[in-house]
Amino acid sequence: MLNQSLYRLWFEPNGRIGRSRFWQGLVVLTVASFIIVAGQTKIGSGFGLLSYLLIYPYICVFGKRLHDIGRSAWWVIGLFFASLIVQFILTLFTEPIFRSPETVALIEKMAVDWEAGNIDMVGPDVERLNNLLLIPNLISVVVGNFVLGFFLGRIESDAGDNQYGPAE
Repeated sequence: MLNQSLYRLWFEPNGRIGRSRFWQGLVVLTVASFIIVAGQTKIGSGFGLLSYLLIYPYICVFGKRLHDIGRSAWWVIGLFFASLIVQFILTLFTEPIFRSPETVALIEKMAVDWEAGNIDMVGPDVERLNNLLLIPNLISVVVGNFVLGFFLGRIESDAGDNQYGPAE
């Protein structure tokens, strides 16, 4: 069974967590995200749907850290969009490094199939594309989480109690 302290960290949105507890939660969530992205290439794109199960734990961990610095957990929405931007930028930089002629040909084939209405032909190609882009996707997940964690994890906690609860 999941330890009560860990359960509260990942599944209870109320309260506060300090920097070290935030990093503990973020590292586990990053590893879980890494496994899901890697699993997509071995098991199939459907495996990526598991990433939706991580949304709530991410909200809880980031929300409690925001509470610890005296901010509303609603700021998580802004962090989510910042994360998408960071990961998009990372993908723009890493994808060309790992791009192969096979990747380019596959993307072109997928575009032609899509435009021709051959949607059933695109599915298997998505699986192959996931395999080809595994490294850039993994880099994007790890670095994206680290960048957001770095900024939020470096901010000093509010000294003493605040409106979100007692100091940790």
